[in-house]
Amino acid sequence: MLCSSKAYESPKASAKRVLRPDRLVAGETGGRIALVPLEGIARSLSGDMELPEPAELMDYISKVLIISRLPVLKRLANFQVCSISKALDSTDPWRPGEIVFDQGEAGDKFYIVMSGGVRVDVDGVLLRELGKGACFGERALLFDEKRSGKVTVTEPDTRFWVGTRDVFEKFVTKNMRDDLRERAKLQDWTLSLKNLRHVRMIGVGAFGSVRLVEHVKTGARYALKRIKKEDGQVPMEIQEECNLLAMASHPFVLQLVKSFQTEKSLYILTELITGGQLYEQMRDKMGTASRRHAQFYTGSLVLILEALHLAGVAYRDLKPENVMLDSQGYVKLVDFGLAKDMRDQSKTFTIVGTVYYMAPDIFVGRGYGLEVDFWSLGIMLYELVCGRLPFGNESAEEDDIIAAVLE
Repeated sequence: MLCSSKAYESPKASAKRVLRPDRLVAGETGGRIALVPLEGIARSLSGDMELPEPAELMDYISKVLIISRLPVLKRLANFQVCSISKALDSTDPWRPGEIVFDQGEAGDKFYIVMSGGVRVDVDGVLLRELGKGACFGERALLFDEKRSGKVTVTEPDTRFWVGTRDVFEKFVTKNMRDDLRERAKLQDWTLSLKNLRHVRMIGVGAFGSVRLVEHVKTGARYALKRIKKEDGQVPMEIQEECNLLAMASHPFVLQLVKSFQTEKSLYILTELITGGQLYEQMRDKMGTASRRHAQFYTGSLVLILEALHLAGVAYRDLKPENVMLDSQGYVKLVDFGLAKDMRDQSKTFTIVGTVYYMAPDIFVGRGYGLEVDFWSLGIMLYELVCGRLPFGNESAEEDDIIAAVLE
């Protein structure tokens, strides 16, 4: 299926323009192509709502697609996403170095990056850089407080969609705001190791220990992972895991709060997840999941994979042991140790994963992409519903399991 970039033109004219020999090559048996004009896409997104003028359709559709993926607005129904898309104003281009807002200013707007990029500084220190599709400024609206950081444009032709406090409060419900506040409270940029008090040890892994810690003033609890440096350096795989976890901002993914470094160690501070592993629930309580539970967990994981794949991240180790549950029973994906940034490549060849959940593409040596995560999800769904693994359930030998997968 192809989408024409003009809203109103004849199918013949559209086909003549879109179907160029240098872009499309039919297979040996030929093929059929459906052309969908932007007007059709907009109507499918908007239902019976009044559409913008043709010249504004591209901007409108971009808004809808980006807004529907924002963690801050992810729970909105489709018609609400369409409504808020119409309520946002588009800005003129900003130049590098221009300040969107300064730390300490009063805040009555939130911003979504339409193109280009910005940097966020707190107390003069770079906190993070944001690109197309990122949202910022909502914290001041959530807590009715002054801006917690300074935002500066870093790229030419940077544009924003801007929403007012009224728009935010109209569409973001009280329950959504409460949830966002809890997540935002974790992001205390002034945190240091001195602010944290040890409560107890949670576990010990291959790279280090994990402790339950508590903020000495607020009482907020976190998980603190300590990793010993090798010859004064953080292991490359740990650096990559931290980078990917920072990229994977989603309500159903473990939230990275902050990292600290000392001469000998790296400390990674994350949210504390208290509901246990999905694996434990399956083994000890559920046996086999009901249709309702299977739909809930699978649907939640589909949303996570969608967000990761849109960010260009292949997870590569989806299994029940890596899915935690929070205090309300929602899933939290953890352990990005085998995840890979695929933004600059369509295939990778490394054989990694947990063998029961690995796709056949990984074993045959011809390369694989993001799609292998959905094979793993299919294995998990089978295990949830049937109480056993579809391949190699009776075997602990890797060769036997691989043979069963490839059969």
